[in-house]
Amino acid sequence: MSRGGSWVWKIVRFFLVPLPSQTGDTLVQIGKLDGLFWWPLIVLALRGLRQGFSTSWQGTLIVALPIVILAIFYSVVLSNAGTILRYRAGLFPLGAVLAALGVDGLAATAPARVRVLWKRFA
Repeated sequence: MSRGGSWVWKIVRFFLVPLPSQTGDTLVQIGKLDGLFWWPLIVLALRGLRQGFSTSWQGTLIVALPIVILAIFYSVVLSNAGTILRYRAGLFPLGAVLAALGVDGLAATAPARVRVLWKRFA
């Protein structure tokens, strides 16, 4: 194993750094604000992947493949948390597309009164 650990851990670290339990200077604290947007995006994007592959796997693959390739590349090459945050921001638009599929899937499975509100605001 290399000094930084296995490549699987590097990929997980790419998506989760900085953790709320990490302490550091002001920039690390500011980086935690990124997590407020990034972590829900990951959960919704995973749900969107599931829904996208069940409806149109070709279209979903076109969006998901660049995310996977760039995440593997960045996670192996980068080790600094600040640099990870900067490069991860470039994946945000593609992740947002998958997250939109996930939100749409949540709306379809929501109770009737929530669906009425969803249709009113969507």
